[in-house]
Amino acid sequence: MIENFSVMWPFLNRIDPKVKVVCLLQGQEEPKWDVFHLFYSALGIDESSIIFLKQPTRFKKVIVAEQSMELQGKYHPIFKQLFDKVKLYARPAKYKKIYFSKRITSSWTEGSFGLSRHLGEEIAESLFKKNGFYIVRPEKISMRECISLLNGCEIFAQTPIMHFY
Repeated sequence: MIENFSVMWPFLNRIDPKVKVVCLLQGQEEPKWDVFHLFYSALGIDESSIIFLKQPTRFKKVIVAEQSMELQGKYHPIFKQLFDKVKLYARPAKYKKIYFSKRITSSWTEGSFGLSRHLGEEIAESLFKKNGFYIVRPEKISMRECISLLNGCEIFAQTPIMHFY
């Protein structure tokens, strides 16, 4: 999702509302609109302006924006502007210290090499909680809630090998 969002910078100053946004669905039958809604809304992109492609299609004109960031690498200042704009649509949460737990609920508990992704996580949660952190399981909250929490916090913590959901 972060990589996809990094090419949305041309919409920071949207000029023509008739411009369509084309998204490729790779392996997905239906788009996860609830995840992207906040980002697209913040950039002034209406759901009716989005085309989800499932098969080869022709267009008269195509604009392919360069990525404004690289995973685990550098980013252009415009990438931060995208998130600054999205932050306006998510009221800051009241929690000042947040810990993203990697203890996964449901059946998704096995990580790489068959090791549990939350080995010792109960201890980490307990320590963070004793130090005033609000414990969050990111897979259980919406994107808006996630941005709201991050927007309002002063200290964000997570353990190593944590993937941002």
